[in-house]
Amino acid sequence: MLFDTHSHVKPWSHDASQTIDQLLNDAEQKGLAGICLTDHYEKDLFYERGYEDIFDPDEYFRHLGSKRLDPNSAVKQGKPAFLIGAELGWLPHLRDHLIWLTSNYPFDNVILSMHVFRGSDPYINENFFSEGIEVVYPEAIADMVDMIETFSDFDILGHFDYVSRYYKSENAKMLYKHAPDQFDSLFKKMAEDGKCLEINTRTTVKMRSMGYIKSESLPDPDIIKRYLELGGKYISIGSDSHHNGDAALIFSEMKEWLQSNGVNRLTYFVERKPVEYII
Repeated sequence: MLFDTHSHVKPWSHDASQTIDQLLNDAEQKGLAGICLTDHYEKDLFYERGYEDIFDPDEYFRHLGSKRLDPNSAVKQGKPAFLIGAELGWLPHLRDHLIWLTSNYPFDNVILSMHVFRGSDPYINENFFSEGIEVVYPEAIADMVDMIETFSDFDILGHFDYVSRYYKSENAKMLYKHAPDQFDSLFKKMAEDGKCLEINTRTTVKMRSMGYIKSESLPDPDIIKRYLELGGKYISIGSDSHHNGDAALIFSEMKEWLQSNGVNRLTYFVERKPVEYII
């Protein structure tokens, strides 16, 4: 049984349409061991709603705290565990604010994600790739290195291949060879600090919608192999679910792919502590 470490619900995430009850029911229907809610905390970013895409942490825990179900209790009740986390959107000037947030609220799991690269968001900027992926991809990974060197109070590095979702070309998939030096720096720092690498299945599904065949849409094996070679220990699997029915998105396929690339255990977090399980 697998654990989904990345999910979103309304009204806490601006781009989610599912409710918390739908998410929990989906997790149970999919036979998950557990799921962690990681709603967007994107301070100083404004999307569809016209105000910051952040949640009020006091209200967040008041509303969701009673639904939290730790893994041991979940096993006894025959239900998936439900943990409460957050996905922090990184901007360099937010360091102190994010330290305040993670220090003052009882998150189980903190995902650190980069959605804006040097002031530009590929989600909304049509010119983001004007210099080509030969320039953009190495810069994106280099920015992640700077990010984790600046801010360390997180557990999982979210979707390292995020930018590839928005490159409108047949060769959008991010490969290790696009940025070998940058990937090595990233993975060495993650291994040194005991951080977890997320394999985000939503990116794989996005690659398929862009024309990649099933086998080619999966992550580049060289990325996982290099992460392990450089001492990376923790790997999580996240659906990045935003809509009803998307929990555990293609998890069975991803499990087989991970096993074929030398991964025999995955990680989730409870009260910010890693829990490994065999797959």
